[in-house]
Amino acid sequence: MRLYHYRSIDSALKELQGTYHLSAPNELNDPLESYVTVFWRGDQPAWEGLFKNYVASLWQALEIYQLAGSRNDIRKGSLVFDIHAWDHVPLGETLSQLEETFLMDRDVIRLAEFLGGHEYKLDRKSVTAILQTLQPKAMYCCISIQKEKMLLPQQEADQALEVLSQSVKHQVLQFPEDQEIEEKTLCTVLSAMADAVSGLVGLMYIHRGLQDEAFLRGADKRGKISENSVAQRKKQGEENGSREAQALQERNWFYAAFDFPQTYVERMQEILYPTAYVTCFSRNNNNSAMWGNYADCHRGICIEYRIDEDNKIPLTDCSYKALEAEPVQYGEGELECNFFTSLGRLTYSQIKTWLTGKHDTSTLMQTYTAEDQYTDKYWEIAKLKTLHKTSEWAYEQEYRISVIDSLDMLREPGRRNVSYDPKVLTGIIFGIKTSEYDKMQILRAVINHGRYGDVTFYQAEYDDQTRKIVIRKRGWAKLLSDHRPQ
Repeated sequence: MRLYHYRSIDSALKELQGTYHLSAPNELNDPLESYVTVFWRGDQPAWEGLFKNYVASLWQALEIYQLAGSRNDIRKGSLVFDIHAWDHVPLGETLSQLEETFLMDRDVIRLAEFLGGHEYKLDRKSVTAILQTLQPKAMYCCISIQKEKMLLPQQEADQALEVLSQSVKHQVLQFPEDQEIEEKTLCTVLSAMADAVSGLVGLMYIHRGLQDEAFLRGADKRGKISENSVAQRKKQGEENGSREAQALQERNWFYAAFDFPQTYVERMQEILYPTAYVTCFSRNNNNSAMWGNYADCHRGICIEYRIDEDNKIPLTDCSYKALEAEPVQYGEGELECNFFTSLGRLTYSQIKTWLTGKHDTSTLMQTYTAEDQYTDKYWEIAKLKTLHKTSEWAYEQEYRISVIDSLDMLREPGRRNVSYDPKVLTGIIFGIKTSEYDKMQILRAVINHGRYGDVTFYQAEYDDQTRKIVIRKRGWAKLLSDHRPQ
């Protein structure tokens, strides 16, 4: 079987040194890449376990903020994997007090009873809405205990508690007790609530920016103030550097105080499965859209690889002998999992902390006792999500080699280059607009590598009769052999 890799000239020159780069999900061009639809369905102890983890994670987020951590620090560092990890240090006692206080709140109790009693299947927005309604109470618990333990200046704590006191007086999500609520209706209402709150928070950012220009000054196209820019300006001694630094810290407060429910739900989704890194190929070498998207608007090249009957690409790295090129599956809504039964990356004791409520442990713990059966299913989904895209991408006829980074050893890009056996590279197709200079660079890269075998060169052309791209062979074999080092 032949597979094709569309590349710009710069990226092709790197690949012709004999390595594939395994790309992270955020380096790929589909924001829904490796997406699994996560839902939440659990009994009362499972929801109580989630709520206590939520308030502990919020505590962590506020601490990171108070230590002048960045927005990214808050996002990445706030979620608590194991509440009991601090049991033998003072923080453990604080978290225990925090969790107990939060789970004693009548609204938290009522919500856990309601959700667990019906075992609704709730989507991402529904869970976000639930946490948004609990956010003022969670904030009130955190700041009250920070004040009690003198971790926050009293005046600052009192001001925050005064503002929050108005919110915590009101009941949240009052469901009628005398009638059944259908799951679909509940999700629709909660989803609308989540959208409304998200829009309100966005408006708050803009409103604050209109009050003080420094709140938005230096923001990039995505609305974030560049922390590097702030640091550079402070170093240069500009007058507005300090003001923008203060504005950045205020934005981080907004993020911790108002965006945290949505951030927390996103992080819950992210921790379920390890990151997979991939290199993408196609069965097609004459797709005009792919030449445009991946080969620098037809100015790049398409590299041809021939793989064996087992679809294995042999490698020369000591870590991997070969990686299988597997076809991508296209379609919508095919992959989904229950958060409470998909915590396979955690240890058994960590899973138990997530699924233990105020008094009892969730019956869902039984899911993890059939270890072999559960493990097989868990890794099956982990693999499938790496090979799944929506139907809009079906024209790519994509195949992938992938590495699932279960030990988090491949975060650094430099660790994600794998050397392929040069015998698999059999052809190079020049694009319609590839310049003669770039063709010379590619030819020289093949010659300089020295270990490629018989490489055939082709030219992509537009055929007026068929109105399609055709691939024509070029007789450059002699030119290649004449310039090989003796």
